[in-house]
Amino acid sequence: MERMKSRVILELYHDSTVEPFENPRFNTIEVMKMLKEAEIRGFIVKIVDTAGWSRELLMERYKQIVRRCRKGGGIFGPRNKRGWFFGREVPALIILTEGGKPELYPAQIGNSLITISEILKKLLSKRGGDGHLHVH
Repeated sequence: MERMKSRVILELYHDSTVEPFENPRFNTIEVMKMLKEAEIRGFIVKIVDTAGWSRELLMERYKQIVRRCRKGGGIFGPRNKRGWFFGREVPALIILTEGGKPELYPAQIGNSLITISEILKKLLSKRGGDGHLHVH
């Protein structure tokens, strides 16, 4: 069976002026190193610094993203304020592939929390050096 290649875009939303919540774990230095490695390997990497963005703008961006997502969403704020912590207290990674639905991390999947670091490690372990995700 022939392998299909899909270009991957990684968008990180974080506020450089705010210390992220302790949970979900976010190690800025580790994540930035992995994003640099991803860029070297051919991922398209976009880092969006949300410093100075209003809560309303952050929540609007969150809603635009989560509407289209197949994973993620629930950990960015309480029920009555979904997205309140998006890209500020809880940094967010959006993974976009051609023709696919975006995935939003960190993500609560059942009883497991998948952090940004964990999903980046997984992606980097699956990729060749050609900037594409290989799907069988």
